[in-house]
Amino acid sequence: MEARTILRLIAPTILVGVLLFWGASISRDSLEWFHEQLVEVIDEKTVNLVNAQQLEIAMRQLRIHSLLLAMRPNSDIRTDVENDHLLFETALRDLRSGTSSPEESHILDQIEIGYMTYRQAVQRESNWPVGDSRAALEAWAFAHPVRHLAVPCQALLTKTRAEMERVSQSAQQLRDETAHRFWLLAVIGPSLGIFAGWWLGRGVSRSITRLRIGMHDISAQMDRDIGAIQFRGSTKPTEIEAQLPTILERIRTMVQQLQDHERERVRSEQLAAVGQLAANVAHEIRNPLTSMQLLIGVAIKQGDPSALTLDDLGVIHREIGRLERTVQGLLGYARVPPLQRRRANLEELIHERLHLHQARAQSQGIAIEFDSTVGNPELLLDVGQIGGMLSNLILNAFDAMPTGGRLSISLHPVDSKLELTIRDSGRGFSQAIMPRIFQPFTTTKATGTGLGLSMAKQVVTAHGGEIFAGNHPQGGAEIRVRWPLLQE
Repeated sequence: MEARTILRLIAPTILVGVLLFWGASISRDSLEWFHEQLVEVIDEKTVNLVNAQQLEIAMRQLRIHSLLLAMRPNSDIRTDVENDHLLFETALRDLRSGTSSPEESHILDQIEIGYMTYRQAVQRESNWPVGDSRAALEAWAFAHPVRHLAVPCQALLTKTRAEMERVSQSAQQLRDETAHRFWLLAVIGPSLGIFAGWWLGRGVSRSITRLRIGMHDISAQMDRDIGAIQFRGSTKPTEIEAQLPTILERIRTMVQQLQDHERERVRSEQLAAVGQLAANVAHEIRNPLTSMQLLIGVAIKQGDPSALTLDDLGVIHREIGRLERTVQGLLGYARVPPLQRRRANLEELIHERLHLHQARAQSQGIAIEFDSTVGNPELLLDVGQIGGMLSNLILNAFDAMPTGGRLSISLHPVDSKLELTIRDSGRGFSQAIMPRIFQPFTTTKATGTGLGLSMAKQVVTAHGGEIFAGNHPQGGAEIRVRWPLLQE
């Protein structure tokens, strides 16, 4: 056990050492990569420097051989001139392929233009010297077109040498930085590893001390609840570890007791919910029964059944319908059928429901607006349940606008979900019912059962969606429903 404790103490130090080694390896690989890139640049600049020197040599030889050819025309000197042309053109072509600097490209353009001018000039016999006198040869040599190539060739050679010196300085700087970094790793790395190991070991030691204190606290708590576990002030970690099975068993007992208490609490809440539901149902049934009882009681007292007028019978008929709606709504809320999902186009389903209720909208003077930014909003839906929910929400909006108004329905993607918004221009929801808007029997309508939004939430939740209710800042109630989009 003691060996395992020691291993736990030195493990952080080993881990830090491995991390430092990994960091040093990455640094080395990075430096090698930079060095390879620098070597490539040096090779490129070296080749350019050699080509620039070769270009200048070819230009100077061309001047000398051209003068000798003018003094003593013969086939050998002419061959030397042609060789100079070939050497010059080869060096110029190599420089052109290896140059990336705009300034060097500009100098090469000047050299190439000057060379083409020279080649065109020497092909004309009028450009050869007139006479064999020294003065005529000197005048021809000074006026020879190849002489004008000397300045750009010299400029190119100077530029290439400067680039070579800059690259050499960069290489020296990289070598210095590399040496400096490796020295830092050699000195700081081990020191940091030792310090980190000491610091982590100290932290582990403090954790063990806190564990001892915690074990004493647990021991005292268990002494009060389910039996005592003895810890002394000098208890070692190995002794604590030996007590862990007992501690775990006691904790399991405590967890079991907590689960039993939780089940009792849930059962109590369920009974309270059933009691509340029963009270709401009794309230919904008592009101119409009271109205019918009063009307029938008057007829009984008068001893004449004809005392019930047509208006009285109409009231009794409406109250019986209200009782039937309450019972049917309660049965629908309690017995939601299992989902039968299939791929369905939500936009088409909305249009179908709007067409179904178009006649009532026209009779109430309600304008309907529908906006969709989704091309093909297909979802996995139970078409029957979602269609019923949509009808319920649309009819609720119609009820909120008995004298006409505007119903706005929109369908948009929001954060990888599809959001349906249904908004009316009525008075909106009362702030008093907002906290329990989705609870059963919550309604502000005289003829409503208060189960519509509760059943809507049940259907949406079963489809893995979310539903929100509130009032729009510009007025009217707003219902927002979000479904996860169907993944292809």
